[in-house]
Amino acid sequence: MLEEALVACEFWQSKIPAQPDIQVDEGRLSLLLHDFIRYPFSAPLSGLKKALLVHIAESAWNTNPISLPLLETIFDLLLALPDLPSAMRLVQRRSSQSPGEKCLPYLMGQAQWRNGDKNEARANYIRVCLLHPDTAYCKRIEIDRAKMQAQQHGVTWIPACGWIFGFLPLISLPENIRTQSEDHQQAVAVYRLLCLSETAMKKNKLQVSIRCRKEIKTMKPDLYEAYFRLLKQRKRKG
Repeated sequence: MLEEALVACEFWQSKIPAQPDIQVDEGRLSLLLHDFIRYPFSAPLSGLKKALLVHIAESAWNTNPISLPLLETIFDLLLALPDLPSAMRLVQRRSSQSPGEKCLPYLMGQAQWRNGDKNEARANYIRVCLLHPDTAYCKRIEIDRAKMQAQQHGVTWIPACGWIFGFLPLISLPENIRTQSEDHQQAVAVYRLLCLSETAMKKNKLQVSIRCRKEIKTMKPDLYEAYFRLLKQRKRKG
């Protein structure tokens, strides 16, 4: 075991700059990550493995924005370790560098969910599915029922379906959402109508709620039927 540790230390000392504040370019970072993935870490070297991966992650967020595939590889390795705080920190740093990248909330939601911050993850999933719907990144959503709804209706319908079927909450949305298609526009509108309908019922404004339901029925009849069944269940329960 001691000999294995000495060999590992000697190998990695030759790969890592002696001065930790030296900025690593993307090419060198890619080589370092390649060596990390291929290195045969045994169980006794788990501490060294974690320290090296954290070093790689820190190099990534101290480097000019790296390519997304490289970022995702580092992120996935941190998830597998698991080092979820470092995974979230990696995404946060990238968000400060490139705030417009639509994949980042999907990554953050995944790390939050695995870290046990499920309420934050759910809110993140709702916002990202309505603001930045992306079929490829939908795989990052940790809720199996959400993925099932995405297959049936599309990513943009996850928030509305998620609330009706009980696995996502209703949250407020930004006023201006740039939609990509008519279906996307309808998904945003239906989610807003659900929020309005529920708020109206809490305030005993039944006519407002009924108007919202009629609009939902016009835009998404099957979802309206599911909502109507939910309302009837509530009524039976008193």
